[in-house]
Amino acid sequence: MAKVLLKIHGIVQNVGFRYMVKQFVDKHGGTGYVRNLPDQTVELVYQGENHGLEELIIYLKTSPGHSKVSNIETKEYNSGRTFEQFEILV
Repeated sequence: MAKVLLKIHGIVQNVGFRYMVKQFVDKHGGTGYVRNLPDQTVELVYQGENHGLEELIIYLKTSPGHSKVSNIETKEYNSGRTFEQFEILV
């Protein structure tokens, strides 16, 4: 089971990126959240199967829609919080 925090850099705000990520995770499985950060990056917490995480990262690297992903930072998410669904936070 993977529980990771991703910070996505590039043109990822105001292009429907969070909604495309939510659709992908809802379709392929996983829980967590995605949200815009003030520094123009997107934060994504993913909780789910390892192969689902690998598929998600491959998807993000394709720069879905009008986004342009330039870098993805990945680190373990150590919070005790568990998620029931995947949400877009505002």
